[in-house]
Amino acid sequence: MTRTDAVRLNDVLDSIILIEGYTAGMTVQQFESDWLRQDAVVRRVEVIGEAVKQLSPSLRDAYPDVPWRTIAGAHDVLNHEYFRVDPGLVWVMATTDLPVLRAAVERALRDASGNSDTGDQRTDAREIDEP
Repeated sequence: MTRTDAVRLNDVLDSIILIEGYTAGMTVQQFESDWLRQDAVVRRVEVIGEAVKQLSPSLRDAYPDVPWRTIAGAHDVLNHEYFRVDPGLVWVMATTDLPVLRAAVERALRDASGNSDTGDQRTDAREIDEP
């Protein structure tokens, strides 16, 4: 099965939404002491990085303001240099970098659909139920 750019962008968006749910209401100190949430966030960042790596060059070129290479590089570090993972940096990525990426992905999905509505563009998003 061929996965389109729109499907991959939705994979990114779904992962960002999950990360937002995993980290909601937490402080960096709580995150740094919660291995389960760290693992969940790291896994979703890996998914984001892999999806970004598979986006077409034309889509990446259409959004030069998005640091596609940096995102792919984070994937590589998390997968291949796991011993270098710093929970504090993962926190910054989750709480600072991913909201910016979310806005760019939502913009790309709107552009792809020709829809100027800023509403939810996900095709298979998951909702997080708070415990």
